[in-house]
Formats: sequence, structure tokens, C-alpha cells
Amino acid sequence: MMLVAVVASLATMTTTPGALLAQRVPPPRDTLSTAQREELRRVSREASEMNRARVRNDTAARRALARASEPTAFADSGARQLLNRARVAREQQDSALRSYSATTTQRISASMGVRKVGLEKLLWRGDNVAKVEWKRGVGVWITPVGSRMTIPMADQVRDDGFSSAVTVPYFPGKESLWLPDGGVAKTDINEREIIHPIARGAEAYYRYATGDSLTIKLADGKAIRIRELRISARKPDWHQIVGSFWFDVDGGQLVRAAYRLAVDMDIWSMVSEEIDLERLDDVKVAVLRDSIARATLDRETYVKDSTRRADAARSGRGNAGEDGPPGWVKAGFRPAKAKLDGVSVEYGLYQGRFWLPKAHSATASAQVGFIRVPITFDEKFTYESVDGDLSLPALPMSVSARVRADSVARGLKVDTTVKIAAIPAPVLPDTGRVVIITDNNSANSTVCMGGCRTMTPAQIDSMKRATLERVRKNRDSALAVAKTSADSLRITTRFNSRRDVQCQSDSTWIRTETRYDGALRMAYRMPCDENKLANAKELPTAYASDEELFDVQSRDELLSSLDLSLQPAWAPQRPQLRSGFDLMRYNRVEGLSVGLEATQVLGAGYSLRALGRIGHADLHANGELILERSNGKRTAFASVFHRLAAVNPEWGGALTLAPSLPAFLYTRDEGFYYRTYGIELGERIEQRRGAFEWRLFVERQYSAADTGVVNTFSFAGLFGERRFRPNIQSEESSFTGIAGTWQQSYGNNPTGFRLTTAIRGELATGTREYGRASIEGTLTRPLGKLIGSVSASAGSSVGTVPSQRLWWMGGLKSVRGQLAGTQDGDQFWLLRTEIGRRSGFFRPVGFFDIGASGSRKNFGNVFTQRGAGFGFSLFDGLFRMDVSRGIFPFKRWRTDLYLEAPI
Repeated sequence: MMLVAVVASLATMTTTPGALLAQRVPPPRDTLSTAQREELRRVSREASEMNRARVRNDTAARRALARASEPTAFADSGARQLLNRARVAREQQDSALRSYSATTTQRISASMGVRKVGLEKLLWRGDNVAKVEWKRGVGVWITPVGSRMTIPMADQVRDDGFSSAVTVPYFPGKESLWLPDGGVAKTDINEREIIHPIARGAEAYYRYATGDSLTIKLADGKAIRIRELRISARKPDWHQIVGSFWFDVDGGQLVRAAYRLAVDMDIWSMVSEEIDLERLDDVKVAVLRDSIARATLDRETYVKDSTRRADAARSGRGNAGEDGPPGWVKAGFRPAKAKLDGVSVEYGLYQGRFWLPKAHSATASAQVGFIRVPITFDEKFTYESVDGDLSLPALPMSVSARVRADSVARGLKVDTTVKIAAIPAPVLPDTGRVVIITDNNSANSTVCMGGCRTMTPAQIDSMKRATLERVRKNRDSALAVAKTSADSLRITTRFNSRRDVQCQSDSTWIRTETRYDGALRMAYRMPCDENKLANAKELPTAYASDEELFDVQSRDELLSSLDLSLQPAWAPQRPQLRSGFDLMRYNRVEGLSVGLEATQVLGAGYSLRALGRIGHADLHANGELILERSNGKRTAFASVFHRLAAVNPEWGGALTLAPSLPAFLYTRDEGFYYRTYGIELGERIEQRRGAFEWRLFVERQYSAADTGVVNTFSFAGLFGERRFRPNIQSEESSFTGIAGTWQQSYGNNPTGFRLTTAIRGELATGTREYGRASIEGTLTRPLGKLIGSVSASAGSSVGTVPSQRLWWMGGLKSVRGQLAGTQDGDQFWLLRTEIGRRSGFFRPVGFFDIGASGSRKNFGNVFTQRGAGFGFSLFDGLFRMDVSRGIFPFKRWRTDLYLEAPI
């Protein structure tokens, strides 16, 4: 944009008439020839066209593609008619609505966890309640009623500015689908963004089919017909969506919708794609820059500049590729994905004719490495008045415009370099008083209003001193009770703001704001004491459940339409080959094992994944070939595999990167392993805080290695004789069976109870017949200034369980302070208790563990393991270090670093 502005200014230079030259300082002499000026005009046109192509991304080729795609875009004629009505309604909207007054309730929450199901830690939560008023010809007035930002891990929270996140339910031209762009509806598509399914030209990217229908009977006997339009993407691409959209058949207005992205977003692929597009832009910009330089520089300077630019291009400096992340970053932060699980939009019919938003909901998540961040966004609108005789004042003029207009009328000089924010007209009455207007980034400026011409300079100075003295006293009183330097900075900034001018005579102040590139202008009535917003009685409690605030059942019913049958079309994409830290591991059997993964998205919800790996210690190749079909929440899979497996799924995670670090650093590997090959098929069903998975398997199991693997290496081995403990000896067996896992998490209130549960079961027949099952639960609860957790689990079995399916107890995941594999058996119980400081960012912790494992036939004679210790956690248990001491049977000290602890 800077380049375009320079080009435009150069292209529009003209010669000033001689009569005016005598009245002002002459401008720089125009040295451009006619040919140079014409060249700049051509460059200016090219720059404008380039900008239009980037912003609107609307070309004749795309229009032609849309026309060519129409014959295959519609499954039936009704779909075409419904789409056309919806398209017209979206672009024109209802011009009859005069006004509305509504209360909006909004909640945004972000949590953090390590596993798909586990003790998610609430990172932050924002709640807003506000009154929104709109009147045609006036605009939007927003009165915040309550606003609060909650960060459980922080001792003090400032929610400055969160009240500005309020959503305006409706204004002329507003996008009806809310997300991905809740601003102004755009008639054309942009391939760099999520492609709107109703925009013109979308037939090239989507297919449409009519679905169910229903009729609504109003009290006056009028019947409104509603029809479903099922929209699917032509290919599995994150720029496209799939969803169920319901429209008013007669008017084409959107009534309700549920949709999701066609596929998950791969963050590094998105970055690479954007860099490639920027490189294409760089090529075009380089041509424009060369044209400008050739037209404006002398030949010698132009040659030097061209040489410098050519050298920079060869070395890669100044290109978009410079901004790309280095390879080690991509490899280190894998997987890197963003997922839009589902969006729901609901409208209500008011006055029998106006469809207005009633509720919005979105669930998304991001995963970078082992960190997973789920995000939820819910809001609802309650209308007090629709199309009534609403009386609203005009939006206040910005003070800069008002002062300039007043000064011009009085012949006063105005410094246009001082930035002045919006203040309503009543604050600047024509009374002759002096108003002090300050800016955070500039010195104080004094604007004299009204009858200032009748005042002497001494009177003006006196009023100015009195005003400044009153502001300074208020500021100094606030600074006197400030606790931190951040508080001091915030107070200083606040007392140098325009709201002080308004709050001298009123309990509220008014500011204006524009959104969507100036398409929407609105005014906020803000309380002078914004702390009142956080304690407003209208605001729900910070940890009230979503079910208490929003119609979760209606939302879930809408999202249930996004089943396995609603998928993008079959369109196999280019396979993606990668490796990374998430495909690396280190253990006593394989040593360093590096995986290579190939993934191909096939379309229709299908994907094919192949994974191969080999370890440097055992030189044994492993591999898996997996076919999946998924809609995000439900995944069916079938696979053929030959892999290394770990015992104790209850205390799993051995074959990941995190436990590989202590194995490499100081030869501590708490996993026991066996090999297996076979086939399996199953299904995973994921919920917001739960998951269920089952699988049928036919597999062969055998020992991973002999009990004396010696060709592994550890860092500690450089400083002494350190060797891994031997692996277990597995029983060679063949089994056909079924296994299942159900996990559920309850509550994310850091001030109340939080519970996670898991039930696992397995039945198999073959070389032996056996069944095994276990149950576990973890409960956390604040206790005054402390917080405690209790984890309890137990398991038992039937039949003859092979050694690789026993419960091997002892070590970090069971009884801390004891050695891994201290006991093994076909029955176990375990109890772990922890207590720590309530503040979650950095928390000292003490713990005690007790448990036992052994044969169920003489379980009463099995000895009990015990261990205790202390530790420290960061981010509410996300990162943890424990120093433990074995009590019985082994008595030794040990230190462990790991991820995810209850507190």
C-alpha cells in the first residue's frame, strides 16, 4: 500500500499556476519528462489493479469457472432456486427494519491440555453482557452492563478493553453466517480466505442439495416454510466448508446453520502457501519498482540500484521466503494443526417478519507439539424491542472534526498533528471554558471553545491551571495506592486520556469506534469507574457452566447434522511426506527411532496414512498403514501394522517424545515393550470433554528383544557406567479380541471440583483366553489457600493373562520413588494424593503414593509399595518436576521431569 501511495502521488504531480507560486513556498521542481510521467501513470494503473486482485481476488477466469461448474453444482432444481434466493437476501437484506434494542450475553473460553481427554486447565475466560441499540439513520449505541476477564493462574487480572468485544447482532450489510468473517457481507469470494458458500461464484467450489423441510405456523395463521440446503466442498481443502443451512423458502433469509471446515488446517502448510503467494506478489512488485526507478532515477543511479536489487534477489534478501520459519522450528512443533469443530448460527422471527440472530456458537482447537488449546465461543441475544419507536441520539462527532469545524468558524489556528479521540458534543459546550485534551503519544494541547475570544489570556491560563490541578490530584491519589509498576503505568495513561474530561461532570463517558474498514460506526457509553463492570449483578459468575447460560441442547442438535455423510467430494490430494520431533523417540529397545510419515487426503472424509520407522539399536523396521474416515468428532479406522507396543495402557505415554528425554539423558526408561503385528478396525467418538474408542484386532505378540540389549546410548553414559535395565520377556501369543476405552472429564472450575474418569476393557481369545478391565478417577478441589488432588484406580482380570498384558507397577506413573516393574500381576490398586499452593502459575507440591499389584489368587498376601516427595509445577500442572523418596520396598531418591499432573 505504501508503494501504491508513492506511485499515485508521483503520477498526479502537476505544475502550480504562477499566481499561486508567489503566495507560498514553491514546491520541488518537476523534472519528469513526458515519457517518464506516462510510465508512472502506467505503473500506477498496474499497482491499482494488483491491489484490487489481491483484496477482491475477483477475475474473469473465476467467473467463467463458476459458470462452467454450474451443471455439476446442484443435485436438484430446488437447490439452485434456494441458493439464488439466499444469495439475493444476503446481498440486499431487509430495508424495512427501523430499529431494535437487545441484550447480548457473550462468553469466550480458552483452555490448555496435553491429551485429547484429560484435566484441561482454563487459561482465560471473558464474559460480556451489554445493551445494544440500533436505529436506521443513526447507528449503534452500546452500553456495557458487565464485563470480566478471568485468568485462574494469575493473582491479579486486568480486563481493560474486553468490553469492546461485544457483537452487534445486526446492522445493514452484516454477514449473516457470523464466522469466518462476522463483518460486512462480501458478494465476491477470496481464495486466500475461507470461501463463502453463498457468495457469487461459489458454485466452482461447492455442491448443493436440498434436504429436509418444515413449516412454522404463526399465531395469526401465517405459515412459514423452511428448507435445508446441504452444502459440501468439491475437494478437501481448509478454505472450504461443509454444512447444513436452513433458509426461509419465500424470502431466502438464513434461519439456522451448522458447518465446519472441510478438513483441518495444517499450520505449516498454511504458512508455506501464504509465502508462495507473497513470492508471486514480490515478482509483480519488483517489476513495478523497476519501472518507477527507471522513470525517476538518472541512468547511473538506476544501474547501481538495479545491481543492488539483483544481488539481493540472488541471495534471497528482501523476499517473502525470508519470513518463513526455519526447518528446525517446523520439525520441533509438530503436529501443528488448527481445527474448527463446528459453528452453529440460529435466528429468531420477530414481529412475524424480521429474522434476527438469536444465538451463535463455535468450538475450535489448536495443537502445536504436545500442547492442545481448545476454544469455545458462545453468545445469545435477547430483544427488548424490534422495529419500535426507539429514540437514540446522533452518534457524537469525533472531537478532532468538531474542534476543526469550530476553529475554522472562529478563525482559530488548529494543530492538525495532535491526535484527538472521540468525545461527544455535550462535553464541548459553547460556554467559553477551556477544555484540556491530552493524547498518550503527544504533549498536552489546549483547545479554546465558545466565547474564548472574550477571555483574557490570564483567565484562560487560570482555568487551565485549575483543570490540570484537579486531574493531577486524582492521578496522585490513584498512584499512592498503586501496587506495581504496571498499575502506575495504567493509571498514568488513564489520567492522560480524554475520558477524564467527560468524567469531571458525569459518571459515564462516551467513546466512538469504527469496525470493518469504517462500514460500522458506533458509540460506547462507558462507566467512569470500569471496575463496576466486573462486579455487575447482571454478569454470570465466572465459573457458571455453559449449560446454565446458553441453550446447549439446541446447539448440539444443530451440530449433530454434521455427520459422516456430510463430507467434501472424493478428490485425492497430493501426498505429504514429513518427519519431525513428534515422530522421534528413544527407549531401551530401539535406541533412537526416527519415523517417516506419508499422508494423503482422499476426500469424502477419507485419508490414508503410512508410517515407517527404524531404531538404531535393534535395527528392526516397524510400519503401519491406516485408512480413516472422519467428520472431526467421529473417526472410523482400519489398519495393518507391525509395531513396538508398551505394556500398561493405564499409565501410557512410554512411546512418545516426553519420556524419551530422561531415557536419553540418564538411562531412565520406565516403559516395558513387546512387538506385535496384525490388523485392526475400530472407531473413535470425541466429545467436548470425553471420548470413546473401540477396536477389533487380530494380532501376533512376541518379545521385543532379549533381556540384554546393550547397544543403546545415553548422555549419562559419557560420565560413567550407565546401562538400561533389561526389558521384560514377553510370551509369544496370537489373539483375536476387542478392546475399548471410555474417558470423560467433568468441570473446569478451578474453584470447585474437577473430575476425570477412564474405564478400559479388553477381551481376547487365541493362544490363551483372558479379559482385563480397569477404572480410574482423578478428583481435584481447592482447600482454602491450598489445592489438593486424589487419584484412585483399580483393575482385575479373568482367565490367563500373558505377561505383556499384566499390570507392571512402580515408578513415575504409579508409585513414585519406586523402580518401574517392582511388581507385576493380573490385579492392582493404586492411590495417589497431592497437595500444593493454590496459585497455579508456579506451585510447590507435596505427594504420597501407595499401591500394589500381584496375582488375584493370593492378592491378600501382596506387599504394598509406598513413596512420597515434593515437586514444583508450572501452568497449573502442565510442566512438573518431582523429587521422590521410596518408602517401601526400595528406599532411594530420584528426580523426574514430565508433562501433565493433576495440580
